[in-house]
Amino acid sequence: MIALGPGVRDIVYGEDGTAVVMVEQEVFAISPLAAEILATVSKASELDLDALVEAAEAAFGPPPPGQDAGAAVAACVDELIRPGVLAHVSSA
Repeated sequence: MIALGPGVRDIVYGEDGTAVVMVEQEVFAISPLAAEILATVSKASELDLDALVEAAEAAFGPPPPGQDAGAAVAACVDELIRPGVLAHVSSA
């Protein structure tokens, strides 16, 4: 399961689909895909990767031929976990 990182202090969504996230004392600018993932997790508290792929496809449509939405979302989630924007959590 994936949830907001415990150090997330603030999230500001831009009109262009991007967002800025404050984690502890650091600020990160994130892409529209990352912002959609973050917004989806924020609304649900914790989700699995399949739910995030569904949300991304609902927001952006299916990926171009030959590209895998699951791989793109998984890579984005990994990038958001590194600085603590998102976190893996155990489901109880």
